[in-house]
Amino acid sequence: MQARLILAVAVWVLSGQGVMAQQSPGPQRPAELPAENFADVQYVDSTGCVFLRAGVNGKVTWVPRVAQDGKPLCGYAPSLAASAPATDPPADAGTALTTPAPAAAEVRPAATPSEDRQAKAAAARRPAPVRCAPEAPLLARVPLFSGGVAVMCLTDQARMVPQTTVLRLEDATPLAPGTGQVLVCPRGAGVVQRVPVMSGGETLLCTAGTGSLARLSVPKLRAGEKTEPETQGRFVQVASFAEPANAERTRAWLAGLGLPVATARLTRRGREFEVILAGPFSKADEADAALARIRDAGFEDAFLR
Repeated sequence: MQARLILAVAVWVLSGQGVMAQQSPGPQRPAELPAENFADVQYVDSTGCVFLRAGVNGKVTWVPRVAQDGKPLCGYAPSLAASAPATDPPADAGTALTTPAPAAAEVRPAATPSEDRQAKAAAARRPAPVRCAPEAPLLARVPLFSGGVAVMCLTDQARMVPQTTVLRLEDATPLAPGTGQVLVCPRGAGVVQRVPVMSGGETLLCTAGTGSLARLSVPKLRAGEKTEPETQGRFVQVASFAEPANAERTRAWLAGLGLPVATARLTRRGREFEVILAGPFSKADEADAALARIRDAGFEDAFLR
């Protein structure tokens, strides 16, 4: 059985053929390697930096996971903090080893509500594991013809298939499917495809329609056009953002709550905004409950639509 390839690389498209790796700045290897039986595709070392599994034919390497600004993702709870066994320091020659007396049991007071909230917040900051489908196991950074980068799951040959998903867009604003859209794609990439986003929902991409990454782009709406989410049902409008990074954080936060996520675009005074929505909800009580949760979390201007 051919070994599964999960490789974090930078994919550059030259005339629709070939890819080349791009190395991200920052620490290039973990402070220490996990045990051989560590099976997850993502690993946080003792310094709190996140690494992704890469390799082929049984040889495993760990490459750094980076944020939208290209900096390494650090500051997270180590993967092995709770399970790493303590190791005894080596004894000097001629030094007798003594067995220490058992320590008295430590009695800790129950956690306060504030400590509970802090613990939950720390857990929420842990990066979610990245799991690509077996049919598209290659985690790649794909430069977009329209500008920015798409971090997405591709085949071993760096091609798009129905199982392709987008982890995130960097320096590019995703465009969700909607009604009344008049889309503009570059020449040579006139096929508009819906590609699932790992945090929820879909984004539209202009492709050549053959699986090739040539001239892969985020389509643009025709000047003056705006769109509403295509799916029927009630939505909670959470917020509107001109800064893509803020919109991406809000989408990830909603997905972390287990809520469906949708987006829309609007133009106000010549400036484009991304509208983040929770939904759709087919039942009114579900929409009301989601609205209450979102307002309690600090989005007091959220409303139903």
